[in-house]
Amino acid sequence: MMSAGFLTAAISLSANSIGARDDNMYRFCYKRLNHYCSIICCITITFLAFFSKQVLSFLTNKPELIRIAAVYLYTMIWSQYAQHKQKIVYGYLRSAGSVNAPMVISFIGIWCVRVTLVYLFGNVLHLDIVWIWWAMNIDQWVREIIAESLFKRREVLNYINIKERNRNILWKDLN
Repeated sequence: MMSAGFLTAAISLSANSIGARDDNMYRFCYKRLNHYCSIICCITITFLAFFSKQVLSFLTNKPELIRIAAVYLYTMIWSQYAQHKQKIVYGYLRSAGSVNAPMVISFIGIWCVRVTLVYLFGNVLHLDIVWIWWAMNIDQWVREIIAESLFKRREVLNYINIKERNRNILWKDLN
């Protein structure tokens, strides 16, 4: 759920900065969101690492279920940063005009990486369910890496400057 908050904040703050043509605010918001992403990741990782068994014991008194769920939560520690960070990048990509990029990246991650690995781990190699959870982690990291590389290649942090430069060139051509 926190990831959705990062996505909403990234879209709102970046779109507001683009509308105001304020490059400093655009960059500051990106830096600030990354800062809060790091803080939230530390909190969620700490919670998952140290308090997951206690919380799970509120939900059930069956030790086997608590053990299985705790392994799942421990495994999900590894994807916290990638999951939160990619939502920030998705928001900035969308605001900078790449509205379909997050959908394509998610398609690649889920259908090409996650489903392939789950099939490989489960049906071909007959591994334990923990490996399916690792496939989910790998999927999150692949999406984050693709999103970050697209973010850099499209120079999203320079979007306002590039847009202004193009507007000035167009304005000179019209005059």
